Formats: sequence, structure tokens, C-alpha cells
Amino acid sequence: MSNTYAESQAVFRDACIFGTGVLKLYADHTTNKVCTERVWLEEIVVDEAEAQYGSPRTLHQTKIVHREMLLAQYGDDADKKNLILNAASALYAAATTKDMIQVTESWHLPSAPNSNDGVYIISLKEGTLHKEEYSKAFFPFVMFRWQDGLRSFFGQGIIEQVFSTQLEI
Repeated sequence: MSNTYAESQAVFRDACIFGTGVLKLYADHTTNKVCTERVWLEEIVVDEAEAQYGSPRTLHQTKIVHREMLLAQYGDDADKKNLILNAASALYAAATTKDMIQVTESWHLPSAPNSNDGVYIISLKEGTLHKEEYSKAFFPFVMFRWQDGLRSFFGQGIIEQVFSTQLEI
């Protein structure tokens, strides 16, 4: 079930504090519904040189996922199952559970409307779980920026804007 309204409020708050709030849109093929998910800004990675004008062609989302979730999705393929079972536990999650592993979703936008050089990849540090052509001219994220950064993909939040005034006070 999508909880877009509540997630949008959290995304707005993230933009106020961190400068950028991120909402991911995706299709849930089991329920045939369009869903939304609030994304932590720290999960989004872009090449700052490529993104300095605000429009990178490559974007990555890196997050930790429970090993069982990946096995349920990819466990029918013996090679992928082996890759998931042998994946190292996420370092920052190792203290809480050994079954959380780092997963990266990557999107590379096509260079032109009819080109076939766009790609979508789901990968672990140990290898690729999924790879397919990506033909859309946009990423599946809504980026809300409190104020656009001068030469950055990421925005500037209220906290950063009032920092010098707060320092004087």
C-alpha cells in the first residue's frame, strides 16, 4: 500500500533540513500498483562533475536489504542465489544483524531518444543480480530541493541558509 501523502511530508522535511528530499516511484508487480518510497539522501550517489548543472545521466541508490528479501526475489537462479548467500554483510549493519547486505540500483539514462545505451542494474559488491535496457529519459525519483545548489545536484536547506546568522546569535 502506498502512503504517498505521509512520505511526501517526510520528503519536504528532509529538503528543509538537508537541502534535498527524495521520493522514489516504482511499480509493484505483485499488486499491479504504482508505489512510492521515501529515500534517505545518503543513499543517492551521483558524480558531482557530471551533475554540476543539475542533470546527471547516471544515478545510484545504495541501501542495505535483508538477504532473505533478495533470495525471495532472485533465489530461483542458482548463480544469483550463490552470489547473495556469499555476499558480505553490510559493515554498518553488522552490529545489528548479519543478514543485511548492501545493494546498489543504478540507472544510466540513454544519450538520445532512440539510442540503446540506457541501462538499469541491480548489483552487490560481489556481482550483478539484474541488468536490463533503460529507455526512459528520467530517473524514478522526485527530487525536492528547498533551494537549488549553485553548482551541485543537491540543494541547500534552511539549516545551511541560516547557519551564519545562527553563528552570530
